[in-house]
Order: sequence, then C-alpha cells, then structure tokens
Amino acid sequence: MNFKRMLAGAVVASACFVAAPASADNCELLWDQRCCPIPGNPQTGIAENMLIICNCTDIDAEYDWFLKTTEPGVVFDPPGGVVTLAPGECIEIPIKIYCPIDSATGSDGFLFQANVVNLTTGGQFSCQGSVVNVGDAKITPPDPVIDVPITGTTSTAVNVQNIGSSGKDGVFDIEVMVMGDGSATPEWVNPVRVSPTEIVALNLRLEGPEQGRRGFDQFFDVIFLIDTDGDGVGEAVSALKAQLVGGPCIGDLDGDGVVGSADLAELIGRWGPCP
Repeated sequence: MNFKRMLAGAVVASACFVAAPASADNCELLWDQRCCPIPGNPQTGIAENMLIICNCTDIDAEYDWFLKTTEPGVVFDPPGGVVTLAPGECIEIPIKIYCPIDSATGSDGFLFQANVVNLTTGGQFSCQGSVVNVGDAKITPPDPVIDVPITGTTSTAVNVQNIGSSGKDGVFDIEVMVMGDGSATPEWVNPVRVSPTEIVALNLRLEGPEQGRRGFDQFFDVIFLIDTDGDGVGEAVSALKAQLVGGPCIGDLDGDGVVGSADLAELIGRWGPCP
C-alpha cells in the first residue's frame, strides 16, 4: 500500500489503514538519500528528504515533531514543528539536511529519526531515514508498508542494488533488525554478491506476534544492516514498515482477520486432548 504523494508540504487525502485502530498513527522518511556538495562550500553538503505524518485516528489531531541524529555536525531545516491533521489525512513536509561532506562521502553515512507526539491523544511514535555514501548498497522494499497477519506469516522480496561507482562487484553481508512486536527471518545466505548493473531480489519472511496485538502497536519496523566499513558492525541502510492486520477474535485461528476454511483446517490439525 503506497501513500498518495502530492505537492510537497500539502495536506493530502489518504485511505490510511483500514485495519488501523482508533489509536494508530504513522510517519515515514526517505532512505538512501545523497548528501551532495554545495558549490563554494567544500565542507558541507545537502540532502533533501520528506517527512510524512498520517493521522489514522477518527478525530482531528495535533502533532509535535522533531528530527535528531547522533552524527556530529548535521543540521535539519526545519528541525521540527507542529501540524494539525483531520482524520485519515497525511502531510508531506520537505526536509533539508546539511551534513559534513566527510560523513556523507565516508564509509558509512548516517541514520536519523523523526520523533512525533500526538498532542491530542498523547501517543508517541517515530520513523527513520538515512543518508548514504556512493559505495553502499541500496535496498528497496516493494512497498513502504507490508501487511502482516497477527499470529501469521507473510513473505516479501526486497531489491538489493550495488550503487557504487567503482565498477566492481559488491559483496555484502546483509542482516536485519526488528523494532516492535514482530519478527523477520532472512531467506538468503551471506555474503550477497551484486554487480554494479544488477538488481538482486532477496526473500524475507515476516511474522506477527504470537499473542496478538499488544498495547497500541499497529506497526513494526525491519531495519536492513550492512557492514560498510569492515568493523564487524552492521550499519542501517534501509528499512520497511510492517502493519499488523487482523486480530485475535473467536474462530480466527490463523490471525488473517477472517474466519474461514483455513481456520477450520487449523482446528482439525489441533484436534485432540490439550497438552
């Protein structure tokens, strides 16, 4: 499911998430953006990004947001703000990121985050974006948001591209990290070799929480990590967001939000005395 993108800074209509509860909110940032040199300024570059905040509640809501990173010398414009959204609406906020050229063209780039507070409901949520160097791999999910059934699994493929300028094959150890109530299992074997003109599809299995939705978490994030500087520690280069759909209800044994033949098969498979 893709957000409808309109003019930068304009409030846009959105179907939001049909399965989202009244407490759900969401935001998105762009990944793999370049910090391009500024003419006449050899030490500072600029990257453009877009923060999207969506009101998936059924009431008008006011949101206070700000951007942060652990990377020294980075300046965000604007660094934060306050917006008001009607139910089911999203806003696109253009962001400029001024960053030291050494950070953008070095070995690892950097990760940054938007923290958002729903001042109306008190809910808090966040999303991540990144600035990367020319030598990194680009990992692109098929969709910004992947539906994952509660207590169920789904599979998706992410595209890996070698965006280096050396003309040599890229050899990448690609790991994943999950933030939230869910899990992700890579279905590939490291290292992954990608030529500069090649796009390799890697399969990823996503699984919802066994005990159903906990708290107000409607989403979980899957962060892709690559050791770009050879220090043995993976750096975040991309991410996808998973939306939990369905829910624990009587008869819905597989968590897909529908009571049907699959649930009957699940029941028959469990037939017998309880352990």
